[in-house]
Amino acid sequence: MPPSAAESRPRSIRGALTAVLALLLSGVALLAQAQQAPLDPVDEFYRQFNAQPDEYSRFLLAYGYDSGQDEALANEIGQMLATQYGFFGRPNDADRTMPFWEEAPAGFSLPDRPRYTALPALEWIAARAARRQVLMINEAHHRNDTRRLTLALLPRLRALGYTHVALETLEADDTGLRQRGYPLYSRTGYYSGDPIYAEIIRTALRLGFVLVPYDSIRVPGQTQQQRETRQAEQLIERVFRDNPRAKLLVHAGYAHIDKSPGGFGPRTRPMAMEFQRLSGIEPLSVEQALLTPAPPGTAASIADRIAAEFRLTRPSVLLDRRVGREWTLWPGRNDLTVMFPDTADSVLRPDWMRLGGQRNPIDLSDELRPCLARLPCALEARYLGESVDAVPADQTVILSAAEHRLPLYLKPGRYDLKVRDRSGQVVGRHLLRVCAPAQAAYVRACARPSRAAH
Repeated sequence: MPPSAAESRPRSIRGALTAVLALLLSGVALLAQAQQAPLDPVDEFYRQFNAQPDEYSRFLLAYGYDSGQDEALANEIGQMLATQYGFFGRPNDADRTMPFWEEAPAGFSLPDRPRYTALPALEWIAARAARRQVLMINEAHHRNDTRRLTLALLPRLRALGYTHVALETLEADDTGLRQRGYPLYSRTGYYSGDPIYAEIIRTALRLGFVLVPYDSIRVPGQTQQQRETRQAEQLIERVFRDNPRAKLLVHAGYAHIDKSPGGFGPRTRPMAMEFQRLSGIEPLSVEQALLTPAPPGTAASIADRIAAEFRLTRPSVLLDRRVGREWTLWPGRNDLTVMFPDTADSVLRPDWMRLGGQRNPIDLSDELRPCLARLPCALEARYLGESVDAVPADQTVILSAAEHRLPLYLKPGRYDLKVRDRSGQVVGRHLLRVCAPAQAAYVRACARPSRAAH
């Protein structure tokens, strides 16, 4: 569900989003109307944002919303626009738009190559997870690259006997999800509006995982501590009560996966800490949300400096050569921190969106041409046979004519492609066939992989 101004940031994570149901905001709106009082500007923005029918409409609203001189409103708009840029596969724009913050422990020193070595995160985490019953991984809600590792881990975890996947965004009232096999914009959960998150859901269902909604955000008036405790209780109730030998992957936001206080303030016990206290099961906690690239033209961030020091080319963990232990930004809170390679500021849709070779960039400039006089435009490719409300297999926005070759990343298959203009209207619709690269050169009516830089 779309978030609201309420509960917008944990205390020690000033720029971080936490999901809040539109229901909470609607209550505020109804009360204000009843009292004939104008909404706070931030609440008014969220009222309009939550009323939009789909993610492109939300993007258009946030992209063109005038904050005037209201700094608090500009901050909220920036957070939501950053999340929408992530949904539309423009991660550098998401990082540039999100208010930048960086926090490290007192006495922090940068890891270096003489002491640490960088190892592939996918293989390392899978090996560690084999010896655990519960794996918890977090995300930064505006950074869709913090979802790709979870997606890549799913087949490995299934082979290791993992049975359940708990996703913070899932709505319990989407009772048709398992049979349908794919998420809907209107029902499944707000962050599943990102195609990478949607692919996590599709893949988990296809592999036979049981999907578990567990967040308690619908409870009005709860404290952060009550939310954390209820999350832990619902994981235990919905997974382990009837199947004590189940193996569980939890994908959550920010500090929910911490095993000691700090991320939500010094007194709040995070969900992972509460889960361990109530269940007796210690989770493996994998942090990948706190360290982000610095905006262009500013001093290098911790993430930038580590990526340069270790010349990272893929998501990695850092192993201390002396003691054989993984590096983590906040020892005691998490077991390890995943670091990501840097992406050049000029790149709009980076190569990692190939998802390890599962997808290829497809040039749709011919299909886009009728919309170039009506910018911004959106490209949305849905799997053929899924409903009009399904989250697309991929989507992006075109903001200038110079971006007309910006590709979609798609697997071989058949798609319902829509082109939408700046008013949200569909100005082009095509049946798109995507072939594997080896076929694309000779199969007629087959979309060709793009060779241009993105």
